[in-house]
Amino acid sequence: MKNFLLLILFLVFLISGLIIFLELKYIDPLNSNNLIIISFLLSFFLFISTFCTLILYFIKKVHYRWQVLLNHISSSFRQWSFISLFLFWLSYFENIWVPLYFSSFLLFILIIFLELFIQNIYN
Repeated sequence: MKNFLLLILFLVFLISGLIIFLELKYIDPLNSNNLIIISFLLSFFLFISTFCTLILYFIKKVHYRWQVLLNHISSSFRQWSFISLFLFWLSYFENIWVPLYFSSFLLFILIIFLELFIQNIYN
């Protein structure tokens, strides 16, 4: 089950990276409509979250001396998805001209509390 989940993560990483490359090569994301911008930001979110999930999974694998559970993959994906979601919303805030400092601080606090809430539920 772990190998299948890692294969799915790797495939999502490759496909989203290919979509980002093709969008940057053939489409100007700054002068496009909202659908293309949302598509770019969604593929950026998937690319960053899966890449960092794989890296964090292998760090946990070394840390726990190769005794990694399926729970470690899901926690790695959740944590990096929150960070990628934060980056996604920062870029969206920049695109719609929202004041960045205060809104990014509030979003960061919200994501930290959400992660702490989920960790508390699991424990």
